[in-house]
Amino acid sequence: MVARRDFSENNKMALRRIDGGRLLLETDALYFPAAGEELSSPSFIRVTAQEVAKIRGCSWRDMLQQTAVNAQQLYWG
Repeated sequence: MVARRDFSENNKMALRRIDGGRLLLETDALYFPAAGEELSSPSFIRVTAQEVAKIRGCSWRDMLQQTAVNAQQLYWG
């Protein structure tokens, strides 16, 4: 998520247009905690997945599954 915890219309348009096979997610932990949280950690990846999935019109579980596959392909071929 971006520091201000929202996406501009340009960000949303880009997220909708990017092929799902090219997406990766990150939490920006430790620098940008999720809304209502004092600290952040990579365990908050679900929050990021929920926000991106909402914009792309899919479930956060599907988003996590797709981006996990993408990361495996990127790092382990």
